[in-house]
Amino acid sequence: MLEVKRGVSCTRPTALDGILAEMLAPGCGFSVHKAGVDQPLAGGGPEPVRWSGKWFDRSRNFDLAGGRFICRSRGRYLFQARARFTGEPGMLLLYRNGVEACDALEGVADNGAVLLVAGLLLHPGDAVALYAAGNGALSGHPRDTWFAGRRLL
Repeated sequence: MLEVKRGVSCTRPTALDGILAEMLAPGCGFSVHKAGVDQPLAGGGPEPVRWSGKWFDRSRNFDLAGGRFICRSRGRYLFQARARFTGEPGMLLLYRNGVEACDALEGVADNGAVLLVAGLLLHPGDAVALYAAGNGALSGHPRDTWFAGRRLL
């Protein structure tokens, strides 16, 4: 238990709870996951991460079939992604309109998982997708591999 001001106590939040709480704040966007479906990686160049489920997508801007967020309003967006790789270590890459915008070098590794956090200035029609590269597979567990984004300004 974690003591909070005024003597109110609550359970300690997990890292995922914190991310979900942040994402559910006003201006939220989307949060998708793999819904238990592992994704083998071919071992060549980067390939798109396939998504099977949504935690939320209030504005309906995430195309689950195409695996990408479609921007509807100009602004600065925050994207967060986490992927647990099985087998050899891998890397995450964020693509905007089919071109690499940033990669996992801007993230951190955590017990076989890679965390990527990036801010991008987007215009209506811009598409943002998460790609992965490696020789193993991406874990399908929803808490292991997910992608979320929201408009900041």
